[in-house]
Amino acid sequence: MTELSKSEEIFMFLGFHTAYWNKAEEALDKLLVNAIGDTAKAHILTSGANAKKRVQFLKLIFEECCPEEPWIDVALAALTAFDALRKNRNVLAHGVALGLRDEEGELNLKVKTLHASRRAHKQVSIDGDKLVDEVNQVRALTAHLNTLRAHIYHRDGAHIEIIDVLRRERPALPDKFPLPALLQTPESQNYSEPLIRRSRPPEE
Repeated sequence: MTELSKSEEIFMFLGFHTAYWNKAEEALDKLLVNAIGDTAKAHILTSGANAKKRVQFLKLIFEECCPEEPWIDVALAALTAFDALRKNRNVLAHGVALGLRDEEGELNLKVKTLHASRRAHKQVSIDGDKLVDEVNQVRALTAHLNTLRAHIYHRDGAHIEIIDVLRRERPALPDKFPLPALLQTPESQNYSEPLIRRSRPPEE
């Protein structure tokens, strides 16, 4: 196979990011199923919920039902990290490509601002190293969520993998997952091209 150009490496890692993000969402869903305690009931609650809503459901369950558990701070930190990486995922998955500088290995994306009015866009520049770091963080968070789930629900929770039950081992509580940096920040450059409005703008 010929050596990949910098732009081809970016395309490759964008594909990796999509695949590994699916695994991260799967780990979140398994944790939510265990927290609810029943697969069918969990499906009723979450079938139409996006990742943001499912994080909110899980956070509410933990805060209301498990506030005194020794793992609560680790679990809430993991959910906060997931939500940050979810925002980064939206930048990578839904951003409109403005250009790709192959020499620098840098991708420029136009993304909706996080402001509630959504009447502006931001320009976000992502180089290859930053993209690789995003992939690695998603992989690490997936493993973290799986370990956390096995620690919390190893003995009493339903739907634990049979190998955990046979080993009769409870994984140690992991450390708090560090908060990832956001790709889109208030300092991201404004993108001034006129926007196409698909609905009425909010009243001033």
